[in-house]
This record gives sequence, C-alpha cells and structure tokens, in this order.
Amino acid sequence: MRLAWEFHRGSPLMSGPFVRIEAARDEERLQCALSHALSAVTCERPDNPLRASEGGTLFLDDVSRLTLRTQHLLLRFLAGLSNAGEVTGPCFGRLAVGSAEPLEAATAAGRFDTALFDILDKIRVELRPGTHAESR
Repeated sequence: MRLAWEFHRGSPLMSGPFVRIEAARDEERLQCALSHALSAVTCERPDNPLRASEGGTLFLDDVSRLTLRTQHLLLRFLAGLSNAGEVTGPCFGRLAVGSAEPLEAATAAGRFDTALFDILDKIRVELRPGTHAESR
C-alpha cells in the first residue's frame, strides 16, 4: 500500500483523495459502486469508493482475492471508461492495484480473469519477499 500511496503523492492527482479498498473485506461496497456506475442501479451506500476517490487514486489492495463476479464488474467498468460511453456514475482519477499473490499465478489457476489482468498489467513493481513496505 505504501508504494501506491507514494505514486499518488508524486502525481498530478496528489491533491485528490487516496481511497484504499481491501478486496476481501470491502468487496460488497465495491460491487455496489460498480453496479451503480454500469447501470441505473442505485448504490445506497454513502461510502461509495468510486465517488470517494474522484480526482484522486483508488487502490484495490489484494485484488487477487476479488470474486470472479466482482472482477467481471470491474472489467466492464474499465472497458466502459476506455470506450467512453457505458459508465454512468462517478469515476476515480487513477486505479492502482496490489496483490500478495502474483496475478499471473492467479490467472493461470483460473482465479483471476485474463482480460482484467491484461488491462491492469500496465506498470508493474514487484517487491521481493520480506521487503514489503509498512502499511499506512
């Protein structure tokens, strides 16, 4: 997480919020926000992470633990951003992801969507075991 925070602090989006979503713990909240952004479904949660991270960075921590359902929602959301047309709700400024498990391994095992991996795998920073920075 610290590395994502440092990227945020050193970017033009540094004055925007930094919002961390822990995949396993906050998945329902992320699903609600993504469903809202993709359709007319209303997300009644006041803690919508897409809205909270507008103009800043949304960090999905331990992204390999998301269920395939949430991965598919995220994939549709990101595809809608690149197609400029499907997304109806709020949007973050930058997406950063972290994973304790290498996403290549999760993808090869069928636990992580290949198309989503291809979209997310743009800038990769790998930390050797035992060098993980302290969380903030």
